[in-house]
Amino acid sequence: MLNEIMQNEELRKRKLTDLYEEGIIGLGDEIPYKHNEETYLSPKGRNGYGDQSFSTKGVEMKWQAIGVEEIEGEKCLKLIAQQPVFQLGLKGARGCVYGIEEMNAISRLFATGIGALKGRSVTIEDVNQLLDVVVDEKEKKVYQVGNANNINLFFGKFLKSYNLREKQYYTPESFLFFIYAKVIIHTAYSYCKNSIKGKEKEKKILFLKDGYWLASPGVDVNPDGGFAGFGPGAVDDGRAGSGDGLFYSGGYWYAGRLAVRPVLYLNSNVTLNVLLEESCKKDKDTLQTLFRQLEEKRQERQRIYEEEEKIIRQIKELKK
Repeated sequence: MLNEIMQNEELRKRKLTDLYEEGIIGLGDEIPYKHNEETYLSPKGRNGYGDQSFSTKGVEMKWQAIGVEEIEGEKCLKLIAQQPVFQLGLKGARGCVYGIEEMNAISRLFATGIGALKGRSVTIEDVNQLLDVVVDEKEKKVYQVGNANNINLFFGKFLKSYNLREKQYYTPESFLFFIYAKVIIHTAYSYCKNSIKGKEKEKKILFLKDGYWLASPGVDVNPDGGFAGFGPGAVDDGRAGSGDGLFYSGGYWYAGRLAVRPVLYLNSNVTLNVLLEESCKKDKDTLQTLFRQLEEKRQERQRIYEEEEKIIRQIKELKK
């Protein structure tokens, strides 16, 4: 469908939000958005894992339309990166406390091109919305709309209370800042894609070969109440969930590395003409840079060749 829009001058002039709501642009259609070159340093003090540098220079990204949402008072086209990007290491209490902010900071590197309003990391709420999954905190269950059977949960009972009044038990915040919590509510849950009926296009978009972090915190309580695990969620190995154990209430920790998957919002007035013009400009700039680099390499090879010829001539003169 997108190719047809490209060939239609009138459609290229219309707002992308209108085209999506009318079904002219469909779920999963590629949108030709281009980011600028940006860098970000995630320090060890924020991720717990180590200083990590991220740059969008030379990174080629493809974006898929996944909906229309109102952001900051305006209706925006919501995009998701077709593939995750980079690898972010998170560890222990610091990874739990600051990890989601680091994911969002990395994702915002891509919200720098023409038309972008906002960028952030994908969340379990994004996944649930696409799959028609409902989290009912009152009834303490997770289910798919239209699916008579509850989704199979990996993490035991949903929303279980856990008493952390004992001094030997910690939350990540209490471990870092010496503040002892009283009660933590169990908010972690995880489900397998095979528990979802239908939604084949959505599952293809969400469940990829490579896993990625979700900017969704959770607390996983052991069924016997003996300990709790804290951390951000993930989509990995055919499952999606909020909360994964980077730090445990007994004080021990875990380190993990997964990719980041950005979500972007395009301004309400963005059209394909705007994006295509910017895309062509960036592609032209990229080609010009490449040609310049190739010319510099050619000149360097020519210089080396001339130096070699000079040395060979000198050797021949010495042999006479």
